[in-house]
Amino acid sequence: MKESEQDAELIVAFLLIVQDTAVTTAISDYYITSGSDILSEAHRRMGKKNLPGGYEAGAIVVDIIDKKSGEVIYRDFAKREVLDYLTPAEKEQRARDAAVEAVATFFRK
Repeated sequence: MKESEQDAELIVAFLLIVQDTAVTTAISDYYITSGSDILSEAHRRMGKKNLPGGYEAGAIVVDIIDKKSGEVIYRDFAKREVLDYLTPAEKEQRARDAAVEAVATFFRK
């Protein structure tokens, strides 16, 4: 059996966010909307924390969207502190773990 985009009932969109104590940026190539509201909220929350100047975090926001209605039926996120001393393989594993965490509740329903 071969599946295609036309067969899909759901769309999975994700927004990658990287932030430090001064700046919040995002990679939104795979996100349905601009994500500006989410970015503003993430930046506001980071600003409320009294974190050291070298603190950097990354997050993934995942939306699952009903293809027919366009309605977001699920949204969650996971975040991790950016640790520069990790190997590329360890960083990739942490990113994978965060993605799995962000959708875990959807699959428990």
